[in-house]
Amino acid sequence: IAANLKQGMRLLTDGSCDFLICYCDQKTLAQMDFSLFLFHKIVKMEILPVTALYNNQPKYSFNELFPLLSYSKQAYLRKCVDDIIENQLNYRILYETDNASDLKELVLQGLGIAWLPKLLVEKEIAENKLKIVEPINFHTYQDVYI
Repeated sequence: IAANLKQGMRLLTDGSCDFLICYCDQKTLAQMDFSLFLFHKIVKMEILPVTALYNNQPKYSFNELFPLLSYSKQAYLRKCVDDIIENQLNYRILYETDNASDLKELVLQGLGIAWLPKLLVEKEIAENKLKIVEPINFHTYQDVYI
């Protein structure tokens, strides 16, 4: 089941699933009942701003007003992205979803910039379908736990 963090935690707490793989931070982990749950960090995932290439050039940049393909307010990655871009970049939200794969498809169509897990876009970056938007200070990392 693909779900946002709150939904996943509820499923785990209710016993509707045995494992949850999710992005999570120390504050959220501290709220867990350690007598009921164990956790292990799997990886530190890089979350990158990406845009499509158009005539071998990035379609959008941070130097202009750009369409943001965003996570919905319920998605864990929304807060992570908002923390690094609010009051820093000039954007308008074009689309919102909980699903990073949906955002990737919209970026590939050239509709805007989205922050996506590196693992999800490595192939498209290597194939010159997507370009990482610089500067690096707008990149972020999130821990993935089971």
